Order: sequence, then C-alpha cells, then structure tokens
Amino acid sequence: MKKLFFLTALCGILSFLHAQTTPKFVYAEIVGESRFLSNKVTVSIDYGQATSFFENTKVKNEDGSNRKFNSMVDAMNGKSQ
Repeated sequence: MKKLFFLTALCGILSFLHAQTTPKFVYAEIVGESRFLSNKVTVSIDYGQATSFFENTKVKNEDGSNRKFNSMVDAMNGKSQ
C-alpha cells in the first residue's frame, strides 16, 4: 500500500514539473522616419513579418491617421500628440 501511495505521489509531482514552460520572447524594432521640415517622428514597428512594398505599417491613432511623436524615446514611452 505504501508503494502504491508513493508511486501515485511521484507521478503527481512529475506531472507538475512537466507543466512548466519556458518563457517566449518576442523581438521588435522601432523604425522612425523624420518628417520634412518638422521635428516630429512617424514610427512603424517591425516584428519581422513579411510585408509588401505598398503596405503601411506605421503606428496609427484611433481615427486611422498616422501617430506623430516628438522623438524615438517618446515613441518608446507610448505618448503622442
């Protein structure tokens, strides 16, 4: 009876150890384009996805217009005007 209890407990512990997963990392690159005669920056985020030449990957506002940031650090902080 003790062996059966020990075997059941061991299987339970091993199932918990197997359930642990390694963290998944996602890498991204923030690409900024300066605007002509302005100190504002338009930003797009590259996750490594395949895009066509005409596809627009810029960060958008809620109304669909391009978000304009004061600098790249401003874009990292997520603030916009």
